[in-house]
Amino acid sequence: MIPERLMWELGIIHDRIQDLIPEYEEHKPMRQEHITSIKLDRKKQRLVIMFNTYLYEISHPEEKYVITWYRILKSTCGYGKDGSVECEDLSRVVQTIDAFLYGAFNPDRSAWWQINKKPKHFSRKKNWGH
Repeated sequence: MIPERLMWELGIIHDRIQDLIPEYEEHKPMRQEHITSIKLDRKKQRLVIMFNTYLYEISHPEEKYVITWYRILKSTCGYGKDGSVECEDLSRVVQTIDAFLYGAFNPDRSAWWQINKKPKHFSRKKNWGH
């Protein structure tokens, strides 16, 4: 993709996420994290959405957009890649981010985390949203 076109599309995604933030912050579940910042990195041609303990990175390395999520590694003070999903086009990226935000998706509460490192007072019947 032409770099100017890519930056224009990343700008559209950035603007759409900025539009989602007030509603997300107002209606988010209690245990869902606040969005701390959104950065459009023109040099690396990517968009980064940061939360307290994880972040999303939206990039376009080849023919598709890739949304990758990372968690903070306490041992190295860096980030570790947890997973990614590919999106065909701009609209699918916005739909996926929208679903992640309003679906209360959080990499810390993924199946791997619950199997390998359960929280101190975790119970399966606990309602995480209240």
